[in-house]
Amino acid sequence: MIKRTALVLILPLFFLACGFPPYNEDLSLAVLTAEKMVDLGAETRQIGPLPISRYEFEGTDFYFVPNKGNGFGPEDFMSGFIVRADERDIRLYYVRYEGKDAVDNEDLFAVYGWWWGMDMINEDPRKLNYRVETLKGSNPYPAGPPSYPIIADYYLSFARYNANNYQDNRLLSLRFDEGAKDIDVPDERRLRDEFTTVTSGPSTIVGSSIYPNNDWPPATDVHYFLCKIDGSATYDEIEAPTDLVSGINYGAAAPIPARINMPLTLPSDLENAFYYHHRGSGLSYVSTYSAVERKYKNYYWHDSGLIKPMVKMERRIDALLSNGDLLSFENNRCYIHNSEGEQVSSFVLGGLHFAFEMFLFSEYAVFFTVPLWSQEWDREELYFRVYALPTNKLRELR
Repeated sequence: MIKRTALVLILPLFFLACGFPPYNEDLSLAVLTAEKMVDLGAETRQIGPLPISRYEFEGTDFYFVPNKGNGFGPEDFMSGFIVRADERDIRLYYVRYEGKDAVDNEDLFAVYGWWWGMDMINEDPRKLNYRVETLKGSNPYPAGPPSYPIIADYYLSFARYNANNYQDNRLLSLRFDEGAKDIDVPDERRLRDEFTTVTSGPSTIVGSSIYPNNDWPPATDVHYFLCKIDGSATYDEIEAPTDLVSGINYGAAAPIPARINMPLTLPSDLENAFYYHHRGSGLSYVSTYSAVERKYKNYYWHDSGLIKPMVKMERRIDALLSNGDLLSFENNRCYIHNSEGEQVSSFVLGGLHFAFEMFLFSEYAVFFTVPLWSQEWDREELYFRVYALPTNKLRELR
């Protein structure tokens, strides 16, 4: 079980303290699932109140992605990025935990990066328009607390896929700049020809994902990329470790062994896809929507490159977990499938958003967040709740 610390207020007590907001069905469903997570041993964090107006997010999809902390110390998972997206653009904000108020000992937060954003076509919910996840750095631990390394924890991996011109797909490493108190972009790469020196020819990255290592401490991340070789039906798979300077160490990128010039029978017009690689089992997955068949087509393969369709799973693959389970988020539920695509469980999401999975202490944990608006006299205040549930408990949610 995840190392336990004192829990902050659970949701019902939170609402009693701040006054009831207007009824929201998604939030009510999220409360029920969140309570079950806590019963199963989930750790929690409360972020807020934040100085943000509800109008700032009206009509948009927004969620919180916490930094990948070093454990469950007082400041871990208390800072992170807010992602706000609609059909026209995406905006990012950085929430920074400022410590305790000297008078009443309440948690203090500041929000930075109000104007960082990117215009993008985000109109097709069946395509991978963008992918965001905070990064875990690869710096070694110092002697011990309280001087934990935090520089790399500020990083966010942001992949943008352009539906009109896939050759302009880009991967950005963003971070919160402590000096400028703003969001900085120390590295931006066009996903066209980025790995030509290590792939078997000029190529375009059509999918990318992050896999959390179980190398605690420190728990680093590895990026995986599926590259389509120009003028052929072959693909290469590339891995690149996390880096302190630019977020991703492109210089250390290398092909996955036996994953060069794979003759994968994928749709000929494949330009971007939901792609995942499991470092332990060696299995890789691709999920793409077929406009002809009007459903998602899922495929998987191993070192042989022999691709197989996943006939038992017609939902999109939205996440691959360390235990081999596949997650799909559809109709306000999270569906859990095993590595072969067979559904094994499901639970209601409501307003919960899956953030990432990472290795903590001696086990993996999945992180979910949910936004909360509270009524405080004549104003509304925004909070986020963070839940870290041991991955091996996720199937028990109903």
